Amino acid sequence: MTATLSDMMSSQIARCVRSSADAPSDMELGVQVSVRLNRDGTLSDAPRLTNEARVLGSPNPYLRVAGQRALRAVIDCAPYRMPAENYQQWRLLEVNVDTQAGR
Repeated sequence: MTATLSDMMSSQIARCVRSSADAPSDMELGVQVSVRLNRDGTLSDAPRLTNEARVLGSPNPYLRVAGQRALRAVIDCAPYRMPAENYQQWRLLEVNVDTQAGR
């Protein structure tokens, strides 16, 4: 169920992601973001990159930008519509954010 909830949230975030279409097409620019939510779908804390040191410390400038864009998308898309009855499962989620979607 948690994977389905994570996918549900990821699809909502996708509408707010600023694409990394300027990056070379052979790069993997998906990042994972840890998101804490209140019962009403608002953010209860700032989102953070799950592997922040790897992403923001990367020598790859496209990966660093992808991480920043993923965090911005999580903030911009709040509040999230999630099933209230499953709050204990989605109050803290690890969400995959693909900054190259729609290419």
